[in-house]
Amino acid sequence: MRRLALILAAFVAAAPLVAGAGTAHSSHSAQSEVAAANRCNGRMIDDYQIQIQGFERHPPGNDNAIWQQLSELGDTLSALGEEHNVLDHVCANDTDKAPLFAQINAATATGLVLRANLTNKLYAPCPPAATAVAQAQLAQAWLAIAATINDQNGTIPVIIAPVIPKIQARAAAFNMALPTYTETSAYWRDQFANAVTPAMQSCAGKLPTPPPTPSPEPIDTPNP
Repeated sequence: MRRLALILAAFVAAAPLVAGAGTAHSSHSAQSEVAAANRCNGRMIDDYQIQIQGFERHPPGNDNAIWQQLSELGDTLSALGEEHNVLDHVCANDTDKAPLFAQINAATATGLVLRANLTNKLYAPCPPAATAVAQAQLAQAWLAIAATINDQNGTIPVIIAPVIPKIQARAAAFNMALPTYTETSAYWRDQFANAVTPAMQSCAGKLPTPPPTPSPEPIDTPNP
C-alpha cells in the first residue's frame, strides 16, 4: 500500500492532538475517530472524476482554450494528489484505503492521458517535444495503474480496467512500449521524464507560449 502513497505526493503529517485530562481526552478522541470515519470516503474523488470527464467531453478548439484546459486539469490532478494524502492519514487501515486509492489512480491516469493528448496537439509544430511530453504523461499514468494492480497482487480493480486500453492505445500511437505491471517502476517512468527537457530545448522558438494572465479589472472608487 505504501507504493501508492509514493506515486502521487509526500505524506502529509497531521498536527498532533493535544491530550487533555480524563473524560475530556476520551471525548476528544471519540470525536476525532468519528470525524475521520466521516472523511474516509470517495465523495471528493467523485467530484474530481466528474471534472475530468467534463474535460474529456469538451475538447478545446484552439491554443488558448488548450492552455486553459491544461491549467484547470492541472488543478484537478493536484487536488487528487492532495486528497490521496488526506485519506492516507484519516482512513484507519489499508482495507479502507485500497478502493479509494484505486479510484484516485484511475482518475489521475485518465487525466494524464488527456493531458498527453492536449500537449501533443499544442506542441505539434515541433514533433520531438510533442512526443516527449506526451510519452512522459503516459509513463506516469501507466505507473499509477501498475502500482494499483501490484498492490492488489495482480488483480485489476473494476475501476482501473477501463483506463488500461486508453493508455495502451495512446502509447501505441507514440511507438511507446509499456512494460508489464510488475516491471513498471519509477526508474522506467523517469527515462521519459528526463527526455522532456532536451526535447523542449531542441524546439526553442517553435513552441507556443501560454497567453498572458489578464490584469484584474480596475475597481471604481467613488469621488471624494
